[in-house]
Amino acid sequence: DHWRERLQRPASFQPHVCDAGAYNPPGDSQTTDGLRTIEAAIAARAEALARFDRDLALVGSVAPKVILSDAASLPLTYARRLGIPGYLLANFTWADIYRPHAAKLGAEARELVRGLGSEYAQATAILRTEPALRMTRYRAPVIDVGMVGSPGRSRPSELRKLFDIPSKATLVYSYLGRYGQSGMDWDRLAELGRRGYHFIGFHPAPVGPLPN
Repeated sequence: DHWRERLQRPASFQPHVCDAGAYNPPGDSQTTDGLRTIEAAIAARAEALARFDRDLALVGSVAPKVILSDAASLPLTYARRLGIPGYLLANFTWADIYRPHAAKLGAEARELVRGLGSEYAQATAILRTEPALRMTRYRAPVIDVGMVGSPGRSRPSELRKLFDIPSKATLVYSYLGRYGQSGMDWDRLAELGRRGYHFIGFHPAPVGPLPN
């Protein structure tokens, strides 16, 4: 939806799965289920490699001038095979995320990391966004591009009108992510409301609507 909101000319979209991300227990983004993560990554990579020729032909059929990938490594190999630039725009690589988990799980897991690393190395350049994790140095040059986001604008009057917030209340924008919220004492926000602080959150509280 965000892509459709921002594009200023016609574009087509279709799903393409070539990686699997990481598995975290609900409510805890600091803990990764290493075994499940590596198993899913191996399976996703095997499926993507099995249809590599078909996917490469599909990408080539639109005659792209450049390929830009956000974290996934396999699209960079499409670019190399098609003889066009392939850029990674990311603040981490899956090879680095998986490496400490793979080290505990045997040869197949370590081969996964090696394979991903060889694909990242095919990038024309790595556009490293912030905040970034430390990345393995591949052959591709790393270009630090800083933060990527939309310019901010002052919105107090707009938000007060939208949510019917008194003019004397202090607005607090609260972004806590989607994980790690389950153990929070959300009732305390109501207490702060009585003291003149009104919270506006990016994600809804997992306990449901709040009075403040």
